[in-house]
Amino acid sequence: MYAIIQLTRGYSTRKLEDFYRVTHKQICNRADRFDAEDIDGLRMKPGRGRHPYITSEQKEQLKTDLSKSPETFGYNTANRSGPLLKKHLETVYGTVYQQAAVYVLLCKLGFSIQRSRGKYPERDEAKRGLTCKTLCLGIEL
Repeated sequence: MYAIIQLTRGYSTRKLEDFYRVTHKQICNRADRFDAEDIDGLRMKPGRGRHPYITSEQKEQLKTDLSKSPETFGYNTANRSGPLLKKHLETVYGTVYQQAAVYVLLCKLGFSIQRSRGKYPERDEAKRGLTCKTLCLGIEL
């Protein structure tokens, strides 16, 4: 709006592009929209920007899919991962996501990324039959 006011006062679009840090073409487009539609031409209109790959109904279905084990969908693992979710989106929903976008989608759905810890049976001292004292002293009972 201020750029339009300054255009009416005689400032050039080249000077305004440096001041407002937008391109000359953007200022001209906004001035044309203002001339054609008045103040309503400067308002944001719906439908702008990139549209999501999956619909809101599909997002709700994906939430329920994430609450189930991957084994129920025929995957050979019980742990979820980004690559596995990417494969699930491709096979079930027919959309191709980049790996980073899969993690962004998880966050938007309210899930967090958690790394699982490996469990090694040899670390369990009770299963090995050793205690802390015997490990420290080097004595076997």
